[in-house]
Amino acid sequence: MHEPNGVQEWEPTTIIRGGRLLQQLVVDCWAAAEQLNLRWLRTHQHTIQAELYQGLADALQNDDLSTTNQLGHRIVLPSSFTGSDRHMSQLYQDSMAIA
Repeated sequence: MHEPNGVQEWEPTTIIRGGRLLQQLVVDCWAAAEQLNLRWLRTHQHTIQAELYQGLADALQNDDLSTTNQLGHRIVLPSSFTGSDRHMSQLYQDSMAIA
């Protein structure tokens, strides 16, 4: 829109006018992408070589029968998944290497 003196007003785009609705859309899109990533990790455990992680097998071999009724199907989260135990451990190891 042009003013009579030739100065142009700034008009925000429609997406900026969304305000809180835009924020909710961003959060919903992020949550959907995260859910898709978690679903892929759950269904492709063989791809990330989950059998190399011997937590369940070790518990059974050590006759730790007190916790076997609490053991279920384990889902391995790789260190590339932000927030996983392996990711935090990798960050710690990296920071200790720097220090």
